[in-house]
Amino acid sequence: MDPITGMRDLFGVELRRRRYLVQSLTGVAESFGYEPVSVSLVERAEAYSEEIVGMSPWPEWNRKGCFFFDVEDYERAYTEAPGITRAVLVPEGTLSITRWLGAQLGSAGADSRLPLKIYYEQSCFRNELTGSLTGTKGRQFAQFGVEILGGRGPVADVEPLVLAHEMIRQVAGDNLEIVFRISSNKLFLALAERCGLTLRARVQLKEWLDTLAECRAGKGLERAQATREATMDFLGERVTAEQLCQWEYIVDRPAGSVTMTDLEMFA
Repeated sequence: MDPITGMRDLFGVELRRRRYLVQSLTGVAESFGYEPVSVSLVERAEAYSEEIVGMSPWPEWNRKGCFFFDVEDYERAYTEAPGITRAVLVPEGTLSITRWLGAQLGSAGADSRLPLKIYYEQSCFRNELTGSLTGTKGRQFAQFGVEILGGRGPVADVEPLVLAHEMIRQVAGDNLEIVFRISSNKLFLALAERCGLTLRARVQLKEWLDTLAECRAGKGLERAQATREATMDFLGERVTAEQLCQWEYIVDRPAGSVTMTDLEMFA
């Protein structure tokens, strides 16, 4: 019997390679003073409700892309009628880590433990379209993350970049030119506020901009033209001509360092 489409069994060399990768990343994290944390593979379905994660927790979000199911809670005997807890297989690790952090901050003496420097290796599950599955993209994947929780100042911002650099170097060697792209949503939020866009309009616009960013990175290039046209048509019905020029500048601007032209455009 074959596994469910998009799920994989690992054996031998492939499993040893994955174990080596995780051990390498773990070794770097622990050398920087990070501690491991492990969270459940199953979360309450309400954790991915709009009240908690908003309307679009990640690009191309769709509730049908998650594995939701019911957990039957029997209290004293299996002959009793169970209570039902709506649950979901974890589609990404960040929310679970955030939940864990909330429990830590709610405990006694939490302030004395901050900042918390943690790392985690988490199995995640998404109900990807079967037509989009490949040899490297499945419905099950592993996520490795590092977080500084409660840190402040530039050191807390820069340290994860240094950590990522060391992890890549540890696995891939020294003969690499590693470039980090740092983004911020402050401009998006400020311009959306200036234009008076509703929350739903902001979510739709964010998803299109995320799609265009993926296209510029080489993923699904065939989507670029239609997505750009939809974005500009959408904005053209909601903003002034001057504001439309600013949004068009954002849509078409390639990645790169901030320039005086950028500052003058949004002054």
